[in-house]
Amino acid sequence: MTLEAHYRRLFDYHRWRVEQACTQLAAMSPALLDEPVHGSFANVRALVQHMVWVDRLWQARVQHQPNPPIAPVEALAWADLLSAWQTQAQWWMTFTAELNEARLEALVRYRSAAASMADHPGFEHPLSDLLFQAQDHTGYHLGQLAHALRQLGLKPAALGYVAWLWR
Repeated sequence: MTLEAHYRRLFDYHRWRVEQACTQLAAMSPALLDEPVHGSFANVRALVQHMVWVDRLWQARVQHQPNPPIAPVEALAWADLLSAWQTQAQWWMTFTAELNEARLEALVRYRSAAASMADHPGFEHPLSDLLFQAQDHTGYHLGQLAHALRQLGLKPAALGYVAWLWR
């Protein structure tokens, strides 16, 4: 398998797990979205807002655009937030369909979104590294989402790679 094909496969898996998560989240009682949970985020809504915003952040970076503001994500209604996340996951499919070896090796310059690094000149990494980070970030936080859902008495969807292979 070529590296380009590997990234297309990785983002097909990414799209699938976002869709599965959104299906489960859309069916949740709205009262549970803001229930406090133990973890990096106060509640499920804040965790999902973070995942959607950071997905937008990496999409902007791979297109050589400035970091997007977080406020539009925080203002979205729950159904619109989930819809935006699914649209973004589909965007990755389109983006990765156009990959070739030269694009994967091309350096992408970007700046941290952390306020504490506002004076930092920025970073430069191959596109392939940014793509890996983008999908890995979602996987990391989907694990946190599974933990949060269990705290709320819910059974999280099986979103592991093998579940995708077995679908």
